[in-house]
Amino acid sequence: MKLSGESAVEKITLDGVRGLRVTLSATVHDVLYYMSPIYCQDIIDSVCLLIFFECMSTALNLYLIIHKMVAQGRVLLNSCKKYLVILLSNMGY
Repeated sequence: MKLSGESAVEKITLDGVRGLRVTLSATVHDVLYYMSPIYCQDIIDSVCLLIFFECMSTALNLYLIIHKMVAQGRVLLNSCKKYLVILLSNMGY
């Protein structure tokens, strides 16, 4: 979506500043959406979901690394299980 004066601003924006202007514009839009009662809860739900999947991805990657190390005989299975349980309990699982 382009505003009426946006094309004029794009024409006079220096190439070195263009990325900063785009980033600042996107950030301002995000803040305004977050402050609106209509979109605030949707944004919070989306961010929480992203954090949850990131945590699960980290735990899965750690499990796969530990499994590979155990299969190669580089670490003991019991010590790895202990650390995995601690990690998952700290994540709330």
